[in-house]
Amino acid sequence: MKVLYSIWLKDLNNAGELLKAIKKAGFTGVELSVDYPLCHDMEVPGAFLTELRRRGYVYSFHLPWRDLALSSPIEELRRSSVKEISRCVKELQAFKPEYFVIHLTTNQAFCGYRDRKCIQAGINSLNELLPLAKNAGVPLEIETTTDRCCGDEEHLPQILTQLKDPELGVCLDPPHIIERRLKKWRETYDLSEVLRDQAPELMERTQVVHVHGYSSENGVLRSHLFPDESYVETIINQLKEMNVLRSVKSFVIEAFHKGDLSKDVPSLRRVVKVIKDAE
Repeated sequence: MKVLYSIWLKDLNNAGELLKAIKKAGFTGVELSVDYPLCHDMEVPGAFLTELRRRGYVYSFHLPWRDLALSSPIEELRRSSVKEISRCVKELQAFKPEYFVIHLTTNQAFCGYRDRKCIQAGINSLNELLPLAKNAGVPLEIETTTDRCCGDEEHLPQILTQLKDPELGVCLDPPHIIERRLKKWRETYDLSEVLRDQAPELMERTQVVHVHGYSSENGVLRSHLFPDESYVETIINQLKEMNVLRSVKSFVIEAFHKGDLSKDVPSLRRVVKVIKDAE
């Protein structure tokens, strides 16, 4: 089981200390968020990735998502989004990452009868992107998101049912599902309950799991906090119970630290150990 740490461009301001922290915590590698200006006005940090590989680490890429709408019912916007993602995939494929993560989303309030227009738009985008990912030999993972459509627990299973390609998987982000429920129904849900509620089509295709803590107060959910061991154990035990842990290839600690990452190394080491011991 690979255990990656989510990083952003700003984290590379002190790449040396980042590498030390990754080693001390026992991570297998990193998941780099290719957020603007990366893959647009600035090339991805090739020297850093090469150094990671030299040291025996792996890496993956979270493809751009801001201002993009792969499930938009507005065809011109959808095609523009596909064009941007395609260009980025072509630029990044030479680095041979473990996988690509994408957001299959739109902010449109109306998506046709039972959201069929947006669902079909998402399928059309995937049909264009999948050949590129397959040609690069890199799996494409759809992240569960908090948006209106279509990377959520209601719409994503419908898309996966129509697209059986083995190179298309799911990046499961449990707090995102909880946050969307909170926005929609103004109720909080137990983590194990939320996982049990997920459709088999979604869980059986889960290859990557984003792990981060969360808290809820006054109807607002704060996510991407550092997780503790009990939180991670809950996810692992539930995945085991559902007999889907065997399909998961990578866990990603997607917690956004503030300040000195080295101070969080002891707690991260314990979380990483829990995940590795689950194999």
